[in-house]
Amino acid sequence: MPSPISMPLLLSMLSLMIWSPVCIRASGGETSCDRTEKLAVFESWAEELGIRSNFRSAMYALGGFEIIVLCDDSESMLSKDVVDDMGNKMTRWDELRDTVKLIVDFGALFDDNGIDVYFLNRPTLPGVTCASDLEKAFKKDPIGGTPLVSTVDRIRREKIDPLESKKQKVLLVIATDGQPSDGKSAFHQRIASLPENVYVSILACTDNRAAVAYLDGMDRLTRVDVTDDYMTELEQIRSKQGKSFKFSKGDYIAKALAGPIQPWLDQLDEGRVDVPQYNRVPKRDAKGTCCTIC
Repeated sequence: MPSPISMPLLLSMLSLMIWSPVCIRASGGETSCDRTEKLAVFESWAEELGIRSNFRSAMYALGGFEIIVLCDDSESMLSKDVVDDMGNKMTRWDELRDTVKLIVDFGALFDDNGIDVYFLNRPTLPGVTCASDLEKAFKKDPIGGTPLVSTVDRIRREKIDPLESKKQKVLLVIATDGQPSDGKSAFHQRIASLPENVYVSILACTDNRAAVAYLDGMDRLTRVDVTDDYMTELEQIRSKQGKSFKFSKGDYIAKALAGPIQPWLDQLDEGRVDVPQYNRVPKRDAKGTCCTIC
């Protein structure tokens, strides 16, 4: 029997298999992918990652969203308290890096402007269209404090507020270990006060119980979904949906992206859910944008 493949190795293999022939660097440095190619890439990659059809369909709701990712690159992310699906210990930074790479690759299929990736202690990377664009930033070890409050304020000032008047929907993905250095209550307040066009996905990159409990407390906020590490999330979901409930690593990425937008995804780890069945073919608006599901 062949040896099982770890999550980081699987992600690396998928990146080579799927993205290499599709992402095309234009002369101006931007990545240009035909919409039909993007749809084909999405379905192919989703198949490789084991994303079930209803989870895939839920992700089509991302069409038309401006997607922003905030990565916690503070020194506490070097803590080695996360266990991967192979039982190996890894740092919080390792977990964040592996998860964010997939989120960026998938998200860029829906956000034509690319993903704006913010950090707490290093420069912002605007318009990221492929995970490979993050390699240089991710090679540097995390250092510094955890100014989540001031960074969310900056994101709101630079990105969210200008889009509010346009009624542009925004998905803010925050990957953190849940230990803000500028006030836990202040961070909670900042998330709660975001305008109605903003949806927030918080990824808990830690196994520390106190930190996870703090982040989970924000799951009760409207348009906010909190997702733990894969193994913890799998355990929680099966405790509510039954031990035989299928929840692949790909389904985990789907929840991390679409959880705050699709209520049933958010509720998977909270109580019994009737998982909807969708037609996977998305409707399109006049511009050909994938905007919803039939």
